[in-house]
Amino acid sequence: MSEWALRRYPMRADRPGSRHDAYRERLAELATDDAPVAAIVEAGRRNGWWATERPWVRTYGRFNPDDEPFVTLLFEIDAEPQLICHVEVFTTRPAPPDGRATSVSEHAAGWFRVTPFPADDALPTLPAVLAHPGRRTVVRYRPGSRCTIRFEAADGRVQFAKVLRDQAGERCHVNGLILWQAARRNELGFAMARPERWDAETRTVWQEGIPGVPLTAQHLEAAGVSLATRMGKAAASLTRSSVQPRVVYDWAAHFGRSVRNAADLSARIPRLA
Repeated sequence: MSEWALRRYPMRADRPGSRHDAYRERLAELATDDAPVAAIVEAGRRNGWWATERPWVRTYGRFNPDDEPFVTLLFEIDAEPQLICHVEVFTTRPAPPDGRATSVSEHAAGWFRVTPFPADDALPTLPAVLAHPGRRTVVRYRPGSRCTIRFEAADGRVQFAKVLRDQAGERCHVNGLILWQAARRNELGFAMARPERWDAETRTVWQEGIPGVPLTAQHLEAAGVSLATRMGKAAASLTRSSVQPRVVYDWAAHFGRSVRNAADLSARIPRLA
């Protein structure tokens, strides 16, 4: 699951022998932010990483039963300067990683390993990308996987950089160029950001920003029907364009993915099976 389930689904073990049985007490401790935030504050004080009274907000969480760490959390202070912190929770004391600043402490939920952003073994090029000139804002970060950063230049020009753990970004850039060319032929009913480049050395996809705001539930409440109609028409223009997808994602592929997601969800939250 991509979001922290315990906020919506309180800790319950619905059937004997479920994975939740083994983690019942630990997950109950992690249903609130008290213990992780205490570990973050202590780690910052001990290592001089940050000195702030502003609140840390949980922005991501993942429960991985039978893995170590069994929980991954992400906390952020959305202000200037933006602060991000990665918290991993283990059942036993973890070994310190090589060449990465971390802080380990023990709590009722388990052993907490706190790592300040941008330290990430799977994304070692993050510091180099963050050195790009301009006002930077991390808009989406998934530890060990990917990170999207917004850069705003002094003249107002906006760029987005997506740092990946592997070379998959090259394919994303190629697909972006295909869509951009279709947009220039006026075949698409939606705005398309201009792809800039694929940086193989830093494993980063660069593209220009376009005007707009993130779609939220408030937008859907205010103009749900008309907005859905506009979005449907815009998406349908892609099927009428000359773009030829390199990977076919049809109903069978979508249904297969849904089945896998349902199995994953039922393993993490048994009462939803």
